[in-house]
Amino acid sequence: MGTPLALEAIANGGSAKKAARDWGVLRATLQSHAWSRMQKGCIFCSSEAFSDTEKQLTEWILIQDALGLPPTHSQIRQFAQHARRQRRPHTARKTLDASIFKTKSCSSDPEVPSQRLCVSTALLPRYNMDEAGIMEGLGENGLVVGSAEKRSCVSAAGTFLPPPVIFKGKSVQQQWFPEDLSTFSDWQFTATKNGWTSDQTAVEWLEKVFIPRTQPPDPSERRLLVLDGHGSHETVDFMYLCYQHQIHLLFLPPHTSHVLQPLDLSVFSALKHYYRKQVGFLSLLTDSSPVGKQNFLSCYQKAREQALTVSNIKGG
Repeated sequence: MGTPLALEAIANGGSAKKAARDWGVLRATLQSHAWSRMQKGCIFCSSEAFSDTEKQLTEWILIQDALGLPPTHSQIRQFAQHARRQRRPHTARKTLDASIFKTKSCSSDPEVPSQRLCVSTALLPRYNMDEAGIMEGLGENGLVVGSAEKRSCVSAAGTFLPPPVIFKGKSVQQQWFPEDLSTFSDWQFTATKNGWTSDQTAVEWLEKVFIPRTQPPDPSERRLLVLDGHGSHETVDFMYLCYQHQIHLLFLPPHTSHVLQPLDLSVFSALKHYYRKQVGFLSLLTDSSPVGKQNFLSCYQKAREQALTVSNIKGG
């Protein structure tokens, strides 16, 4: 009973996750029904042959569906509008909508062979990203005076990217950092109201860290990014950036990070262990005085050196 109503909510621009929750339907069921509808009347098909942009977008969507994370109807519409605006920036929005949403079957276009959709992710460069909160004054016995979130990204080859650190506050303050910043020259620092990631910080991480530092020699080569289902990873801006740069997203199932998240199982546990030790040593030296943000950065940097080893990363 709830499935038709949930599908209608998705067709009106809602997300599959919200529709599944509101109408008590499994998300996988909705994705299956939505995919059946796409096959019967595929969007992005004009009365002419696909353009290169349409082929690329169609393939990206279908591969994402195979990975279990297809974009929503609303997101696809906005993706197409982005793509069309880049090619024809002065085209009116109504014209865009009319030209994008056609009902011609994709199967009639010989330029989209079904075998192209059978993409093996085993050969893709694979990266895993996750976030975790760290207390600035959490030592062996526990002392909390503030918090910061850090995001880590590692590759299946055992390499890692410089971390973005998100402090709690209105803006990043100069007094939070030591005079010598050479150790943190490639780190990214920002602040949010609650100290956790936001839609904006997720996009900034993609633009400033992940995309430029994992760029393959061949721009058409695909990358696979494994991450949790945080809402900031499902926004139109985040997913469209991934589409533009041939990055495919694989989300872990809800409530399974403690079992399936490679970073949680290997890197983060070791990182937090070494961080607590570093803070504990510092507390002994400073007679248990509170640990400020400068000391937090120092302790975290040393803990990263100990925890982010090739063996630890590959062990996940």
